[in-house]
Amino acid sequence: MTYRVRNIGIAVALAIAAALLTSFYVTNYKRHVQRGEDHVTVLVAKHDIPVGTAGSDAVGMTSTAQVPRRSVVPGSISSPDEIKSLVASQETFAGEQITTQRFTSLAQTGIEGQLRGNLRAFRSRVTRTSFSPERSRTTTTSTWLPQSRRTGAAATPSSAESSCAT
Repeated sequence: MTYRVRNIGIAVALAIAAALLTSFYVTNYKRHVQRGEDHVTVLVAKHDIPVGTAGSDAVGMTSTAQVPRRSVVPGSISSPDEIKSLVASQETFAGEQITTQRFTSLAQTGIEGQLRGNLRAFRSRVTRTSFSPERSRTTTTSTWLPQSRRTGAAATPSSAESSCAT
């Protein structure tokens, strides 16, 4: 019986030693890999950046962060100058890397890029037909008007186009 207890004790001690050595090796290897890894500076959103935010305004909502090169999102930027002339086309959440895919130029956003705050746009189409037998004339006018959501009062027209057919 003493040999049996001694052998079990030796087996348990060796198992504990093997577990400790394996744990030490894995921890040390992980540290070694992380030390040799390159870090890159990228812009990260401090706060949520809503759709339609101008890039010049979004710069104040960002900060720089050091991330491992393998964690860099494709299209991420490191300088705020890259988005100053753009407009947010998709929402960016706090803590997320700022990417060029979430920003577009003002010309690509159309009328939505010109609306700020509580303004909205609507399109109206007016058709007027003259019933004169000598001359039939149709006039169509399409107008985009930014309008306040609270008051419903029209702001300055942003674009207007007219066409006449005889």
